[in-house]
Amino acid sequence: MFSNNTWRQERTDPYSNQEILSVCLRLLTGRRPRVRELFFNFVYLERATGESIAHAITECLRQNHIDISQARVQSYDGAACMSSAKMGVQARIRQLSPRALYVHCNSHVLNLSIASACKQPAIRNMIDILNAVFLFFDLSPKRQRFLERILDNMAPTTRKKKLVGLCKTRWVERHTCFDTFYDMYGYLCECLEAILDPSGYPDIYMDTWTGSRDQETRTKAQALLASMCSSQTIIAFLVTKNALENVRPIASKLQKRDLDIHQAYGMIDQTKARIVTLRKDIEEEFSVWFEDATRLATLVGIPISAPRAPKSARQLHRLNAPSTTPSEYFLRNVAIPFCDHLSSEFANRFTPETRKDVEILALLPPNITKTEDVQKVVENLKFWEEDLPNPPTLRAEIKEWQRFWNTKMPMEPASSLNLVDCLDNADEDVFPNLNTLLRIGCILPVGSCEAERSFSCLRRLTTYLRNRMGENRLTGLALMNMNHDIDIGLDKVCQAFIQRHIRKMFAGCILSQ
Repeated sequence: MFSNNTWRQERTDPYSNQEILSVCLRLLTGRRPRVRELFFNFVYLERATGESIAHAITECLRQNHIDISQARVQSYDGAACMSSAKMGVQARIRQLSPRALYVHCNSHVLNLSIASACKQPAIRNMIDILNAVFLFFDLSPKRQRFLERILDNMAPTTRKKKLVGLCKTRWVERHTCFDTFYDMYGYLCECLEAILDPSGYPDIYMDTWTGSRDQETRTKAQALLASMCSSQTIIAFLVTKNALENVRPIASKLQKRDLDIHQAYGMIDQTKARIVTLRKDIEEEFSVWFEDATRLATLVGIPISAPRAPKSARQLHRLNAPSTTPSEYFLRNVAIPFCDHLSSEFANRFTPETRKDVEILALLPPNITKTEDVQKVVENLKFWEEDLPNPPTLRAEIKEWQRFWNTKMPMEPASSLNLVDCLDNADEDVFPNLNTLLRIGCILPVGSCEAERSFSCLRRLTTYLRNRMGENRLTGLALMNMNHDIDIGLDKVCQAFIQRHIRKMFAGCILSQ
């Protein structure tokens, strides 16, 4: 499996301006097979087109003596240059390896689903406010020190001293951001009030801090305080935070290296069911959220109230659902639309049609024991007929595999088995065809998160002194950094260097003797 992505280094690295491709591999290793996802190589790109990226991948593999025709899966994000069925990378790779199916990274699909649901006006405005508050303190060490002084005075036991920004690509980090803002919401409002009115906080305000006399700081603080002390902001914040708690487990799990596709699809289905259940029970859940919002509003000194009803019927882009109480207003205009949109996005993006190689999942014990039409399973598995060592015996092996699990299931629960566990039970001499199919199933990718991790490593390596490294040096440093737990003998490194770069000083120097 080839999992790769493109990344414009200029967006995050001020020292270089390169488009870099990260090539990663997902494979089985060891006599008792175990799945591994490994960073393989960095490749500089001249252009970010499907043709250029596909050529870079094939050349990288050819130089390392890897036969691309043996690839069975490829995973990228959903960019057109990667996913296009005619001109994208996946189409060009399939011309060289027809059985290399394309899988859209499930983590990217999850991010797209949540990001689309958060385009609701109230949710979008709330996220913009949180981001503005984060930047207000993060871009000024002086304001950050003042916030820490507020926290030391009002909450000396808290361990959170700094806000967390809203990550654009990893929703696990956004959950952390929401948790931090929730714990510090009241203190943030107190800090903004202290900036605006120093005389009201004699025990906190420092005469040496001149931020309150900065007109720009006071203007921004006034605007942010008014936005945070808004009923709509507080309600939208708590609705988003609590509703997305149902997504937190899968957002974290989809980034694991050893997660197989069967477990991933099961977790996705469970998450979709939880969101549907949340929508059915939204009135009961929102009553708890509204009580929390009332407590938070009391903490910042405001009542929860609905905005004024528009006088004109032409105002179509405001939250205008009729209501009689603030609780009913925010339920109908914020909570229900957000949950509906979130459920719709998950249902539309995580569809059965987007699941590749699901035919192999029919070999799992919970499925094969319930199968009545074995011939249909054989027909579905003919896509990999050229990979099988003995295709004519496939039907007989599936029948024997079915009898094997019907006998074993009463003694061992099969619902917890994954593809790797099934592979351990598929003896290569008894089930040669099924062993091959299960090996292919084990390398089915969940996403391309390993490439994203390699970019994090890349940001640590590139500095203004190392901004023009070649591909080999950059890849070597990245491999050493990402595999720091491997013990490298310095004597062997020195000996290899001497053998490769033979010099007179190594042969004739009396010190070397």
